Amino acid sequence: MSKLYEEYSKINETRAKLDKERSKQQDKLEKTINNSRNDNHNIMTQLLSNSEQVNALSEQVKQSAKQKELIEYDVFLSHSNLDKEEYVSELSNKLTDKGLKVFEDEKFYATVRTYKASFVK
Repeated sequence: MSKLYEEYSKINETRAKLDKERSKQQDKLEKTINNSRNDNHNIMTQLLSNSEQVNALSEQVKQSAKQKELIEYDVFLSHSNLDKEEYVSELSNKLTDKGLKVFEDEKFYATVRTYKASFVK
């Protein structure tokens, strides 16, 4: 009977060792899961912050684009009629050649007259 008792004791010792090792492994796994959960939370928080920043920047760009649409001209030429033929028209043409949108009353009113004339016909 003592041999049976020895075997039973060995089995219980082995079972206790297995339980202890299983508990260690489970603690280790829980620690890894918690670390991963914290890392994921931090990453999601950062992504949310980045997303909010992108949305804010996108809104600023939209507002800026809307404001730009309101501006039709880059340059407004203010002058006396005496300067019109000699300086203003030449300056206007040079600025236009450089790619700027120039408000020159003569050209503007000529366009308006043409536009009105198309309705009269």
